[in-house]
Order: sequence, then structure tokens, then C-alpha cells
Amino acid sequence: MLHTERIMSKMRWIFVLLLPLCLLTSCAKGMYIGRLAWGEAKIVWGSIPIQEVLRDEGRAEGLKEKIRLVQEVKQFAHEKIGLSLDGCYEAFYGVKGDTLIYLVSACPKDSLEPYTWSFPIVGEVSYKGFFKRKYALEEMERLGRGGLDTCLQRAIAFSTLGWLSDPIYSTILDRHQVIIINTIIHELVHNTIFLKGETEFNEQIASFVGEKGALMFIEERFGHSNPWYQRALDLARDEELVAGFIQELYDELKGLYGQEIPLEEKMRKREKIFTQGQRRFAETKMLLKTGYFLDLDREGFNNASIVSYRRYLTPPDSLLQQTYEALGCDLRDFVKLLESLKKTRKAPYRSLERWLKGRSHSPSG
Repeated sequence: MLHTERIMSKMRWIFVLLLPLCLLTSCAKGMYIGRLAWGEAKIVWGSIPIQEVLRDEGRAEGLKEKIRLVQEVKQFAHEKIGLSLDGCYEAFYGVKGDTLIYLVSACPKDSLEPYTWSFPIVGEVSYKGFFKRKYALEEMERLGRGGLDTCLQRAIAFSTLGWLSDPIYSTILDRHQVIIINTIIHELVHNTIFLKGETEFNEQIASFVGEKGALMFIEERFGHSNPWYQRALDLARDEELVAGFIQELYDELKGLYGQEIPLEEKMRKREKIFTQGQRRFAETKMLLKTGYFLDLDREGFNNASIVSYRRYLTPPDSLLQQTYEALGCDLRDFVKLLESLKKTRKAPYRSLERWLKGRSHSPSG
């Protein structure tokens, strides 16, 4: 009875939050928000309290072990890293298939400035999520007709930014334990720190803290000798290699698009850059120790895919890494500093640059 009451309460919140948005926006945008609301309502209604899952003798023990792992990770993230829980991961939701949500991104063919969508509450975002693949493909076709490059990514989780209590998705539990740990921390960062209209920053800090937090959790709970720790190190190294490759390709393209040459020549040169990039990535793949990035070039590269991958990956010498090291690699202090950026209206990366500069000039620096 209590579970049903919680579900009805959450569904009322969905109705209260999203119905006015549907009415106040354009017809197309209202329909999109309505679909998201319906998808979220299905998740809320179909979620099962984790205690019921753990008591269910018909459930696989492996699934239960991973649910217990999520509980450990979220408590660790709250107590040791300072992330907000907001009632998350107290229920389980079984997803049909291996994808929870499809993300569509777009970019002009002669620019790396991402196409954006504007929504109430979250502001401008550089991707659009769909619960059904067919709607994502329809959006890509529409954008393609407008002359834009497009990219489709698949996600195993998403955060409602603390507005609702997110469940544990089966798409998360289907992955290796290191990915589970990383993903849970990543999504809890979104619950804790969200800067309106700063998609790239929001995703990069979540990925950064997710990676560092996973290593921290495994080291503390299982030690360096545990194979999960080596797996987490291998994944972090692979991310650095891929991030470096993406950044290099991004810089080449940015240099090209900044040239004052005819559009036809730009298009010809960009295809050459992409072709060379495919060859370089084939070499990069031979250095990777995990299989998480092997299909990155499955559909080839274009402006949208480069911007999309760069959104989640930070090179080893990034501003985030410099800030983290300046704080003595204290992840909790790092999160506190990022949280403080919510109080300023200034661009977050510029704020971090100023913070680093001020710290280097201080007597104790």
C-alpha cells in the first residue's frame, strides 16, 4: 500500500511539473515534453522497491549482488564525496533491451558550435533524449534535412536532477561492476551539481568525478589487488587515450573552420581530416585495454559525433584535472568547489581558471 502511495505521489509531481510546460511551449516542443513525461511516468509506475527484489527468490543472485553494490556506492558517494542522494536508487526498473534512452546531437557542417534546444528549468541543452529509437531517428532525419551533421548515442541511465527519485535501471546492472560504480557516481553528480545551460560542463564534471570516485571506492573497499581496481585503471587510461584523440581531431577541425576559404574547399578538407582520423583511431584502438570505445567510429566521424564524444571525455591535462590536483586530489573538496559555481552567473570554466590563477598567486601557493 505504501509503495502504491509513493508511486501516485511521484506521478502527481510529474503531472504538476510537466503539464504546464507542455501547455506553455510550442506544439512540437509540448508533444516532446509530453512524451518524456509519459516515459517517466511508466518508469515510476513500473519501478519495484529494492527490498522486494532482494526478497524475491526468483531473482538471480547476481542481480541482487549488484543491487547491494549500488547501495554501497551511493552511501560512499554521499559520505566520502559529498554527493546528494535525494532518495535515489531505492527502487529497481527493468528496461526492455540494452538502451534506456537515445540521445540525438547535431552540428553545422562547417562549425563545431553544437545545435541546441531550449527547455524550461534546464535551459539550453546540446542533446535531445528519446525513450524510443524511432523518435530519435525521426529527429535526426529532420535535422539532416536542415543541413546538419547528426549523431545518435545510447545511454544506460539518466538523472532527473533530484526532481524525482531515480530507480536503479537494469541497463546499469547489465554492465561490469566498474561501470556500475562509475555510472552511479556520475548520475549522483548531476543530482548535486547542475548549471543551467552548461551541458558540456555538467557532463564533463560528472564523468570526471565518476572516474575518480570509482577508483576511490574500489581502493577503499577492496584494495589495489582487486581485479576491479585494475579494470578501473584500464578504463581511465582508455578514456584518456580516446579523449586525447578526440581533442586532436577537434582542434584540427576548429582550425579549418576558422579559415577564410570557400565553403567547398572547407568541405573537401574536412572529409580528408575525417578520413585521416579514421586511420588514426584504428591505431588508437590497438592500444585500448577495455572494449568500451571500440565502436566509436562505427558510423564514421562528423562534427556532431566529435562534439558529442568530447562532451563526456576530458584529456589528462584538462582544467578539471589541474583543479583537482591543486586541491591535493581531495574529491570531496573538489565537489564543494564545483558546487560553489552554482552561485555565480559566470562561465564555469572561466571561474575555475580564475580560481587556479588566484591560488597560484597566493602566498601559500
